Amino acid sequence: CRAVQACFDTDCNGATVGSILGACLGRSALPNRWVDKIHDTLYTGVAGYHVVQLPDLTRDTLQVIERVLG
Repeated sequence: CRAVQACFDTDCNGATVGSILGACLGRSALPNRWVDKIHDTLYTGVAGYHVVQLPDLTRDTLQVIERVLG
């Protein structure tokens, strides 16, 4: 996408749009060529989550939301 290839700090814009569309449309809307390469695994620089399975991250995120909303 041209918005994130402008050589400015715009990669977060593409990530935000992708996150919102993913939440709205679901995994089934993604091309298999993307999903197959991910293998439900995310590699991050976040302490405690360097390698995390997406179902585990989803579960942990929902638990935090439940605690915050009480």
